[in-house]
Amino acid sequence: MIGTKEFMENEKNLKSIIEFYLNGVEKYLAYDTVSDSLHSILLLAELYNNLENTKKWDKIIYLKWNNIQEKSKGNGNSFFARIGFFNGLAEICFIADILNSSTGNYQKLVYKLRTAFINTIPSYVHMLYEHMKEMKCPDYDCINGASGVIRYLLDCPHDQAKDMAKLLVQYLVDVTNRKGEYPAWYIKNYNLPSEEDRILYASGAINFSLSHGVSGILAILIIALQKGICVSGQKNAIEILAHKYILEYKVVENNIPYWPGMLSYEKFKKREIDDLSRRMSWCYGSIGILRSLQLYEQAFPDYRLKREIEDAVISLSKIPCEEYLFDSPTICHGYAGMLVVLNVINQEVKSDVIQKRVLELVDILNNFFSEKNRFGFRNIDFVSSKEGILKNVTEDLSFLTGSTGVILSMLSVVRGETTFEKHLLIK
Repeated sequence: MIGTKEFMENEKNLKSIIEFYLNGVEKYLAYDTVSDSLHSILLLAELYNNLENTKKWDKIIYLKWNNIQEKSKGNGNSFFARIGFFNGLAEICFIADILNSSTGNYQKLVYKLRTAFINTIPSYVHMLYEHMKEMKCPDYDCINGASGVIRYLLDCPHDQAKDMAKLLVQYLVDVTNRKGEYPAWYIKNYNLPSEEDRILYASGAINFSLSHGVSGILAILIIALQKGICVSGQKNAIEILAHKYILEYKVVENNIPYWPGMLSYEKFKKREIDDLSRRMSWCYGSIGILRSLQLYEQAFPDYRLKREIEDAVISLSKIPCEEYLFDSPTICHGYAGMLVVLNVINQEVKSDVIQKRVLELVDILNNFFSEKNRFGFRNIDFVSSKEGILKNVTEDLSFLTGSTGVILSMLSVVRGETTFEKHLLIK
């Protein structure tokens, strides 16, 4: 799909960006946070076979692992103390597996991590069932909860991994299929994650997003099914998520579907859909939800739905990039997230229109790059405060909101085959 000229130009630009990033990784090594160390290891693992002087990078990776372990000692809130697929033990195992596959140097570490992780699952499942009546997003979501944990387990080679995945899939299925006064994935007001949400949704809310909501649950139940995990009630739960949540609550404008990021209980009950999430981000935007629907259609073929999804993605690929409402280059809520999801979708759709937009997004990311930034890119947020809307700029090596994720998204276009997309529940 990508022409020879464009490929060579993108490869050349990316090579210089990666060289600058690697210099920054080495230069600022002593200042690494745990997140910096872990997420830069992810990119180093994806790049490993193309790195010059692998002995030097082996040493740097070793120092980064030591940093992760040292800064986690005695910390009850460390990555090792949490189970999640982002900033938790599942993520540590996921990245260690990729690194070991690339280098062959970490068999003992990987075995130790996997064993510790698997041993936490039974008590974790028990805790989730105990929380069902007082459910919170971190119980089930992609970031901290069961959906992300399942994604790691599905490819984990531990001999108990599939059995542990079944337990967690069954939990998501049981919640989805339960009957009661409120919708299955309703979060009570006092269990909403932020004070702002608790003010906005006085009666509680339902979250539709890929990162924290029902779209992520749909995606992981489909991916699990594709990988041979099928439990009692799973197909019924999938149909409920696809039809009674996602397809039921979409609003189409100019052939582009939109969803509310969150919807209050009253509006959900009355099917009053407002406050649409128009920013085209991986986390809350239409592009991530469309990918979850594409996965659904692949498992349960429906030609009409397939055409609707593909037409919507093509329409999204034709509108001006400014209409995506991004301020930042990063994965979570910036151009890199749109790029990586579009690229994954188009590996299957193979549309020239989508491919053209993929290349345009790469150009936009190239323009965000600056050698004034320590690692090449900055994350830009606008946050509400008592003083009004404030601009918040950060520079780090994190996956979702740092330079690591931006470069991985660009690498996925040039290389075609990368592993990190699994982290986003889009593969």
